[in-house]
Amino acid sequence: MRRAAPLLFVATGPASVLQPLLAEHMPVEVRAARRNPGAEEQGTPAGRAEVERLLAAVGGRERWRDLKTLRTRSAAELAEVQGVLTLVTTVDLERGWLRVDSVAPTQMSWIVRPDAGWLLQGDTTRDLAAAEAARLRERQTRSLYSVLHALALDRTPPPRLGPEERLELADATGVWCWLRLDEAGLPKRLGYQLAGETLETVYDYSEWAETDGWRYPLRTHQLERDNEYETQAFEPNPELAGTLFARP
Repeated sequence: MRRAAPLLFVATGPASVLQPLLAEHMPVEVRAARRNPGAEEQGTPAGRAEVERLLAAVGGRERWRDLKTLRTRSAAELAEVQGVLTLVTTVDLERGWLRVDSVAPTQMSWIVRPDAGWLLQGDTTRDLAAAEAARLRERQTRSLYSVLHALALDRTPPPRLGPEERLELADATGVWCWLRLDEAGLPKRLGYQLAGETLETVYDYSEWAETDGWRYPLRTHQLERDNEYETQAFEPNPELAGTLFARP
């Protein structure tokens, strides 16, 4: 009996989004992923200079390059939720693992890894849909601290200066993320728009503090949702137990 020839599909776009979606229906293999090659691979001189100004203002390229894990604690006032939530966010930047714990007044946790995601509430564990987990991963990679870490490692799309001196991280597929800096080089605004979303996600940052040389904003305002976050603790490079990101 002759073996049927395989049917191949070619999909273009962010692998972290497409792979989990397609994997629900068929085996998926990523053969290659390349950014825009050629002269623009390193960005523009003005864009690279703005990156250096940014990294110098937040503690230096070496410091953010050496950030492997991060734990923050925030008080969150969300437009769609009554009261103030206490959120503990733990990130393994090297593995791309994320855990967000709502510890008060309600207790629940989101765990997202490159291969899967879960929601934990009491004794119940729910697998996140592939699209939902992919969306959380895409947001995490564009969060301020992940972007600073990636910039320090030269792992972002090439930097360029856009309209109104906006620092854009962009390649042939478009603008992946953008930042506006203040006179001191600190980020005052960060934005991005994920595929399939009608609203652009935009964060404003203010009242900067410092821990062991790392600088971070005490206050964050998410404009399109009118959410407010106050950073209460910033812990760089904590020791993390492997079970923290495991499915119960």
